[in-house]
Amino acid sequence: GVLNIIPNAGVLPATRALCAPNVFRASFTNSQPTMGLGKPMMDKGLKRAVWISWKYAAGDDALEGFKDSYTKAGGTIIKELSLPFPNVEFQALLTEIASLKPDAVACFFAGAGAAKFMKDYAAAGLQGKIPLWGSGFLTEGVLEASGAAAEGVMTTLHYADSLDTPRNKQFRTAYAGQFKLQPDVYAVQGYDSGQLLVQGLAFRGPQGLSACRQYRCQLGQAVGIAGGQAQHPCTRQDAVGVAFARGAGQGLGDVGGRQAGHAFASARACGVALAGPGLQCRQRSGRRPLRLRAAQGQGQRTLRMA
Repeated sequence: GVLNIIPNAGVLPATRALCAPNVFRASFTNSQPTMGLGKPMMDKGLKRAVWISWKYAAGDDALEGFKDSYTKAGGTIIKELSLPFPNVEFQALLTEIASLKPDAVACFFAGAGAAKFMKDYAAAGLQGKIPLWGSGFLTEGVLEASGAAAEGVMTTLHYADSLDTPRNKQFRTAYAGQFKLQPDVYAVQGYDSGQLLVQGLAFRGPQGLSACRQYRCQLGQAVGIAGGQAQHPCTRQDAVGVAFARGAGQGLGDVGGRQAGHAFASARACGVALAGPGLQCRQRSGRRPLRLRAAQGQGQRTLRMA
């Protein structure tokens, strides 16, 4: 079929039930960011959590990732709360959270709804009393709109602008020079997607391989901004991701989490043979750990998982 590169859509079926040999993901799955929450939350002694999100596919996927990592780390989800997408009337649910008195709240929201949720969370008197954790999209792109309400919010994501590598620094400098603004995770995913296309088109594999299979072989040469090598989503169900937390110049320790099907994001993935025996065309393991980050006002000092 026609080559399909996914720069952003995190829908899980794309790398599960609907997995196809001509589809490649250069971004994330919806369950991936929240899979990184379990261990760091438990490391901080947050053993009882409330989950809250919109009730739709992305919210359900994010809950799957959080539930998997948090319960396996020993945590207990005492209540799962939801509201219809894109409803932003959070007050009743925030009142219920206050009455439940959990150790922490974990969530998935994005865009303008995420900014309003953080503001309402603070207005309800929960900020500073019940720690708020979530997928990195909770704060991505909305720190200015969230203002002081984003202070202390902890999130996990597959990229952080503070990633201290020469490659990331070079990318951020070049991007800012060309576009006169700082790149966010969406810019990185677009760049990685373009790199997949360029590297794949430049590859000429052994005779007898289909164009799609040749392209799949070449993906082992593509390296994303966050350092991971490419993976075709159909070669495994779940890969094991390893992450570490940083913030305000201090390392906070390693964070482990499982993730499913990210073209540049998996840690150890099965080395599935893409060509027949003897053709020596196998995908190679990549490593792109999650980052834990703490939003601190408009400056967003990061504690993202590297």
